[in-house]
Parts: sequence; C-alpha cells; structure tokens
Amino acid sequence: MTSLGSRGYRGIPYIFFRFPTVSYHAVATFSALAIHQFAALATVIGVIDPVLLPGGSDGHTTNGATTTLPSTSRPSAPADSPPTRPARRFTKTDVASWTASGFAPQRDANETRSQYEDRLTHVSRKVPLAEACTKLGISVPKSANLERLREELAKHWQKEAQPIASTAVTSSGRFPAASRAPFPASSNTPFTAPTNTSSAAATSRAAAAALNTHSTAASDTVLLRRYDVDRANVYELLGYEDDGVDEDEGEDEQVNKGPEDMEEFRRGVRVAAVQRTEGNRHPGGLKTQQAMVKAWNEFTLKTIQAKKIPDAIVDEHSLLMYINFCAERPKRTRKGVDIPGTFIGASHLKKLFFGALRIRKEQDAGDPSLAHRRPASSVIAYDSIKTRMDEALVHERNGLTPEEDAPDIRANTWLSQVKDEDLTKIGFAFLSHRQLRLAIWGHLAWTAQHASGNRGDDFRALKLAELQPTTLLHPNKRTEIYSVINPVYSVFIANLKPEMCPLGAFAFYFHYIYDEKKIIETMKLDYKVNKSWRMIHVLHGQTSPTTPFNEQNMYSLYSNAYKRAGFSSRLKAHLPRHLLGYKQESMGVDPLETSKLGWVRGQTYMDTYAPALPKKAILGAAGYHSDEPYDPIWRKIRVPEQFLLLVCPMAEEMREKVAGAEHLSGAFNQWEMAIELREHFFQCGGAIWQLCPESSIFRLPAFQNTDIRNWMTTGYPSALSVLQAAAGSPIDLRRIENEALHDTLASMRDILEVKEILNRRTAVLTPARGFSASTYHRNGTSISQLSISSLLILIFFQRSRRQLSTMMSPMTDVFPAIQQPDMCWEVWGPKKTLDQFESIQAIWNIYSIGERVSRDDGPIQMKPPLKLVELFFQHHWRTSTSKQERQRFGKVWERFRKIPEWIDHQSTIRRVPSEVVMSELEALRMVEGGTVPRGINWLRTELATQHKAVCSVIFLHYQPSL
Repeated sequence: MTSLGSRGYRGIPYIFFRFPTVSYHAVATFSALAIHQFAALATVIGVIDPVLLPGGSDGHTTNGATTTLPSTSRPSAPADSPPTRPARRFTKTDVASWTASGFAPQRDANETRSQYEDRLTHVSRKVPLAEACTKLGISVPKSANLERLREELAKHWQKEAQPIASTAVTSSGRFPAASRAPFPASSNTPFTAPTNTSSAAATSRAAAAALNTHSTAASDTVLLRRYDVDRANVYELLGYEDDGVDEDEGEDEQVNKGPEDMEEFRRGVRVAAVQRTEGNRHPGGLKTQQAMVKAWNEFTLKTIQAKKIPDAIVDEHSLLMYINFCAERPKRTRKGVDIPGTFIGASHLKKLFFGALRIRKEQDAGDPSLAHRRPASSVIAYDSIKTRMDEALVHERNGLTPEEDAPDIRANTWLSQVKDEDLTKIGFAFLSHRQLRLAIWGHLAWTAQHASGNRGDDFRALKLAELQPTTLLHPNKRTEIYSVINPVYSVFIANLKPEMCPLGAFAFYFHYIYDEKKIIETMKLDYKVNKSWRMIHVLHGQTSPTTPFNEQNMYSLYSNAYKRAGFSSRLKAHLPRHLLGYKQESMGVDPLETSKLGWVRGQTYMDTYAPALPKKAILGAAGYHSDEPYDPIWRKIRVPEQFLLLVCPMAEEMREKVAGAEHLSGAFNQWEMAIELREHFFQCGGAIWQLCPESSIFRLPAFQNTDIRNWMTTGYPSALSVLQAAAGSPIDLRRIENEALHDTLASMRDILEVKEILNRRTAVLTPARGFSASTYHRNGTSISQLSISSLLILIFFQRSRRQLSTMMSPMTDVFPAIQQPDMCWEVWGPKKTLDQFESIQAIWNIYSIGERVSRDDGPIQMKPPLKLVELFFQHHWRTSTSKQERQRFGKVWERFRKIPEWIDHQSTIRRVPSEVVMSELEALRMVEGGTVPRGINWLRTELATQHKAVCSVIFLHYQPSL
C-alpha cells in the first residue's frame, strides 16, 4: 500500500490513494460525505480499524497500532447517520486557562477525549503544545509537527483514563487473565468524519499504516518456520555478506523516553524489518504477493459484509473460511473475468494459503499479542488446505470439473517428453521474430535456460556484471573447456549444436548492446567505476537497461514462439527447466547432479569459495556424455581475422583502460570475454544462416557485410563438411572400434591361454618356486661327504614321483642353465634374521632341505637347499652391482651359515644324526632355572667363542714343534 497524502490544486484539496493492485485517483472537497465514503470502504475491506474513525471505541488496537483521531466541528451527516456533535467555540480566556494549566486534561470537569481533542485542534502553534508535552513527561522528537504533538497529548489522555492492568501475582498464586480486546464494530456502523485538514492528514496516515501491513511479504521458509511446518530452513540468512560501506544517519534527538513511546518504537522497528524483507524479495515474488493481497481483500470485503468474520485479521477461523472461499471460486482469465464451471488448481490454492500467512506475519509484527489472542496456525487449518488441494488434484485428473476435460495422462510426468523436432521449431520461432531486440532476447533466453536449467524469472534477474569467463576442467581431468559463469555457478559452455550454443547467443547480445545500441555512449558508462554498469540486466526493458525485462513480455515472447512453431504447452518460460530432467536422463546423468543445476543460494562455502560445479550435468545439457571427448567440430572452423574486428571493436581499448587496476578485474574479464566470443559470433551465425536465413539477427551490423554473408553461404558449409568428413560418422567409428576391439581381445585371449599353459609346465623351473613340500621326505642320513652330483641324484631319488615329476629336470641341469646367479640371492636368500627364526631346526631346514613357498591355501613349492646353492655358485650368487649390497649379503650369509655348518661338522666327525647335535644346541640355549631360551644370535656368538677356544688349544699344542 502506498502512502496516503493530500495535494492542492487551485485551492481545492484532493486525495490520492492506491491499493495493492489497483489505484484510485479521487478529487473532491473535504466534505463529510467524501470522507465518510472513503472511511467506509477502508473499514469494510478490513485495512482500517473502525476504532480509528470517530465513534470507535477508544484505545482499540488493530495490527499493533493505537490511534484516535482528533475531533472538531463537523457538518451535517447523511440522513442515515446519527446526529453529530455540535461544534465547540472557545474564547481567549479559555485558551489562556489551558496554557496556564499546561494543556492538561480537565478530569474534574469530566472532559471526554473528543472534547480534549477539540481543545488541542484549536491551538495552531507548536510551542505551547511542545511545552505541554515536556510538563506532562511525554517524549517527542524536536522535529515533531503540530499534528504529532496533538496525537501524543491525546494518547496521554487515553493513558490517564485507562491505566495499564497490573501483572502482579494474585493472592491465589495465578496471574490475572489478559483482557481481550473487543472486535471492531461492523462496517455498517454510521459515523461522521472531521472536516479540518489536520484530521484528514491523521486519517490518511492511519489508513496508510493499516494498508501498508498487507503489502509486505516474507519468504515461504520463514513462514513455515514461524507457523510450525516441518520443512524449514531459515539459515540461508547467514549466507549474506556485509559490505561495510553503509553509515548510519543521525536521528532526531529524543528526551525522556517513556514506556509507551518505547513500545511504539519497537513496533516501528518490527514493521520496518518486515518492509525491508519485502523489498529484498524477488520482483516476481512481490508481484505474486500483490495478487494474493488482492484475493484476501476480496474475501474480507464479502465475508465482513456477511458478518462471517469480524475483521481482516488472519486467524484460524478466517483461514478456514478463506480456504473454503478459494476452493469454491472459479478460475479467472488474465483480465480477471470468471470462467464458469471451473475451479482453481492445487498449486494456486497453496499460493493463496501462504499469501494469507504472509499477511498474518506482518500483522504479528504490528501486534505480537495476536499470536496468543488469535492464533492462525493449527492442525485444522493445515489439514483443511491439504484436503482441498487433494480434492482439486482429483477433480482435475479425473475430469470431474464440469466445463473442463481431464488432462493428458502423460502430463506432468516423465513420460511427457517433447520431441527434438519440436524444440528445433521453437528455436527457429524465436530467431524468426520480426523485432531484432526480441529475436536476440528470445534466442538468448531459450539457449541459456537449456544450458543452465534456470527458470524464466531467474534468467530475467541475471545482470551483465555477473557474467565472468572461466575454464572448466572436464571430468577426465585433462580437457579444459572455455565457459562463462556467474557468481552462483551457472555455467554456459559450447553446445554440440551451434544453433543451440549459449555462448554464441551471448556474442549476439554483446554485439547488439555495444555496437547497435551503443550502450556505453547512451548511458555514459565508465568501466573504471563499477557501480556505473553494475545494475545493467542482461534481459532489460526497452527504455532502461537497468530495468528487468517485464514478466508479461517474457510470457508473450514464449507464447508467440510456441504459436509460430505449432506447439502447445501450459508452461511457457519455465518449459526448459521442466524438460531438463528428461534430457539429462537420456544423457545418463544422475538426477542428483541434475538437481544442482540452476541458481541456488544459501550455503556460503558452496556459493563463494568452492567451485561445486555439477560437471556431468553441465556436459549433459550441452549434449555430451561425461565419458566421451568434449570437442565440438564447429569450433574448429577458422574465421578470418578481419571479420573478428567488426564485433565490439572497442573491446581491446576498454580492456587496456581497466587492466591492472584495483577492484576492476571483473570489468577486465568482461571485455576479455567479449573478445573471446567473437569467433562464436560468426561460427554460430554461419550455422543459423544455413537453417534460418530469414532470421532478424542478420540485421546486426556485422552481418550486413557482403564478405561475411558470402563466407557464411559458401565458406562455412564447405569448412564444416571437411571437418565432419575428417571426424567421420560416430556410428561408423563405433563399428570400426568394436571390430578392432573384438580382434584384439581374441588375440589376447589366445596369448593368455598359451601363457597359462607355459607357466603351469615351467613353474618349478623358476627360482621363486622350488620343490613340492607335500612330496618331499626328509632324509636323516648324513650326506655331507657325498659329491655334489651324487647328492643331487640322491635327493631326487628320495622324492616320491608325482605328475609334476615327469617333467622336472635334474638339478644338475637346472643350476647350469642359470646365467645370472647374482639375482638368486633376492629369491633364495634368507629373509629373516637369526633371532626371528623359531628354532634351530628351521635354520637347518633352509640350509639342508630348502625353504617352503606358501600361499593362503598352504605350501605349494620349496626353494633349493642353500648348501647346494653355495656349493655350486660359490660367492657368485651373493654378488651385486653395489658394493654396500655385496658387503651386506656377505655379513648376512656369514651369520646364517655358522650354526648349520657347526651342526654338519659335528654330525660328520661324531657320526651322529643332525637331530642329536640340534638337541644339544637347544639345551645350550636354556638358562638354568629359566623357561625362556636365549636367542639364536647368542648361540652363534657362543659357538664362535668355543671355536676360537678350540683353535687356541690346538695352536698351543703344536707351537713347541714349530
């Protein structure tokens, strides 16, 4: 609701007032009848509380505002109204007595509020009233006008007449019951109106304050959180940033702020916050809310007259009545004419319901006590709207509406797909628009919405400064894709089809605004100052680039394109968004990826810092699978250099002006993008020339060049044909790839089969695999004195013959076949230190028998005995190219061989089995009285000490003979 004021024309004052959806311009004198008609209308629709009018109960509160109008002498009222109060006349003596008493209410004389207001109206100077406010302790700003002073004094009279009830606890231990404000009087109540200008101004302000509460709006999420609905998300408020550039302005100095004035101040802050929230909403949401307020006013006008609801407050009773009213009323045309035999749909019912809740939210801001006195949210209300919505869906789907047929069974389902031929015709219809501006606007909106998944109203909100170039990395982590992005991560990349490429559409747009309309000279833009071009909308109105493209014009643009294409759809500007899921499904994109397309705000990290781009969905919208290479063929067509300079020739100069400047990187990138899109301009233009040469976009200045038209006619199609022939048909390429892959797999299968057979038959010949542990029987006889050849033969004779033995070669033939013995240590050498072995038996087995090679399912083979390896290869199997490695191998072998050679030597000279020697060594490891044996490394040291002692005795024994 806009402000309500008064003007004068040739001495005749008139009133200008506008309701949320329709304006009324009335010129009339301030007669009693004119004011009576205006007040009656405002009272009936419920936007002005009757208490604000003469005759209403004093002190009544509506929407949190308590107002009483001053009263003076009134002319005669209409015949159907009661007799008016005669005008009072005051003398100078009366005025002097008032001044002496400080204009205090005359309680002794039983002065009513109306009489007190008459006295105040008679005073025409601010000074005495301001002094009276100071004496009475009323806090008013110094800039308060005469009318404000009168209102404050009248409030003081009301406060003195009706003191606030005490909230102390009663003797019974309970709080006193809160007094319930009476319902306002019926709209039929006769009344009279004041005639002076001051009273009219007060009435104007009261009406404006009441009407303003119905025009503001709040988001659905805040309403759902406020009125107890599950899906709430009010934390998006935290995502907004503080620029830190605003400064508070000075306020009027106030003194002696009282409780009542503070309450009014709080109320004003709440209402101002709601109004600011309204201004921060999307323009489309504001327009929708205006329609919702209009519907609510229509409902209250009828129901208040029928005395079904007391006033315009949104409470449970009025909500239930409103839901029934909306569910039973017919549909209307865009001009507001009823369509008999129809009913509104479930989606419209939902909008009307939430629109009423928004109105209630603003009423709560004006009077918080409404939440307790007259609650709006309840289970009954929500069940009622759900039931009505279900009934509307059933009526529509089953064809129960008298004058409407049931919709197509595939409508609004994933089966309701649009053919590619229809989409192509619609695209050509946009290009065929007779107006150049609308042809560019329509082509840009159609291609960009298909690429980003935005709705029409979202794209209308896009601003020119929000378009920034970037490089998108393909999901294969190798291919870099040039793209245009906006701050909330809607990405536009080159499409598979040049006629559907959004980058080409943006190139047409830049050429139009900079070269055709010369927006820089027209608006005197200075790209060194960000705010000079920051408010320009991509789709803007015809008169001002800072005005968004009208929603109705957008609707008409789509409707005309559908009509020319012979296509029928209930959805107009939202159709690309509706088709997005079907197209993405055909491209194999996950629905979760598709849901991330479009402009979504609310998460600071995802909106500002993290490039959370749904790359698979972006590629799918451009016609590419994520697993195929991204390489549009038409982008390889070479454009002559002289053609490029015809599009935005000032771009290089503008780029140099802002290059390197602080806070101007966005402007620099903007012109960098204009330069990069020049090739897209001619490549996409050449493709459209082949399909739709009568398009209005060819009236652009660059396309008027004869050489360019000749190139688009002959050069472009020939270059494209060569590239397509070189690239080949995707189907033929897939067939060739399949045949080659089939042959390769067959060859690999044959090779693997041969390799498997070879590995199975030669597995025992490799150093990594030895003899079979399951077929080996250990021999307890000492064989240390046998020759190497007889020892090898003996070992093989002791082995039981198995299937594998039929193809095993004698070891005398295997060892000589090894040409690189230096590699044997890594395979056959001991892998553990001495202390890591469990027993002396384990060391002896590796030395004399061989180490087992095991898998998860058990032992499978054995390595050759290290004793035989050392006898045959000597030190050559312990060599290495590195000197340090050779030294390490030597130390490990010297430590390892000490114990098994001692066992072998003792077994030979004493002619006892090796088990006897090993048992003696195990006994040597045990400590007297202990349970844990010493380590094997200690045993090696002990044997070395004993060996040295024996050698010393022998040396001393033979020394005399020397």
